[in-house]
Amino acid sequence: TLGPVAGDGKAWQVVKAGVVPVYRKHYVTLSEVEYEKESVKAVLAVASSGQLYFSYDYDLTRTVQKNSSLDWAHPLANLARRLAPDPEHTEISGKASEGRSKHQAVVEDDADERFLPGRRSRAKEKGELADGVLSDLRGALPDFCVGCIFGHVSSTVVRTRELRSCTVSLIMRVNRRRAGTRFIKRGIDSQGNAACGVQTEMSAHNGESICAHVQARGSPPVMWDQIPTGFMASPPIRIHHTRRRSSFNPSSVSEINLG
Repeated sequence: TLGPVAGDGKAWQVVKAGVVPVYRKHYVTLSEVEYEKESVKAVLAVASSGQLYFSYDYDLTRTVQKNSSLDWAHPLANLARRLAPDPEHTEISGKASEGRSKHQAVVEDDADERFLPGRRSRAKEKGELADGVLSDLRGALPDFCVGCIFGHVSSTVVRTRELRSCTVSLIMRVNRRRAGTRFIKRGIDSQGNAACGVQTEMSAHNGESICAHVQARGSPPVMWDQIPTGFMASPPIRIHHTRRRSSFNPSSVSEINLG
């Protein structure tokens, strides 16, 4: 749970995923079948890595400040209740229908598309057919289509010396633009997107007020690359356990004195 930061909203972690391939034609060649197997394997490796998170009642792609700027909800905790059907009627009430349309807006429009894995900026690309299928699914099954982020989400409750509780949440979002691994993706592209961009947000809420800090990091924003040919692995690190505490104590004291 994200606690009061998201109005007691919850973030869910994807631990296992399935893939349904959609083909452009009725038949495929053997080479295309092998390529499809490798592609599905790669997608499943990412989707089942435990680093995908989603929420039905809070936009994880946006910071606390941006979520608070929404004119229709802050926090977004009431969104789940607006999506739920009226228990006294068998049909969806007007308020729930309104909520559903706003839920779709969170998925497609209001969400920060930089942190939506798999979403394409341009429609006319290789995934044009897949994008069309996803659009149909969003229209027919809006409650089953929700945006997710790739990164990390965690939250904990801490208590001060005055026994006041405070909810501390950490959300890490990986930028899908120029995403990749180090030594493969470096620098920036022609659109100014830095490789391996990550946005980290830490927020704290004590029941009365909320504060948040956002940090963005990525590859140095210049045109450069690094081909990993002849790459030598780093030698193993040796930790001197016997001298660790004697060195740690003076270091910790110096950090405390800085404050």
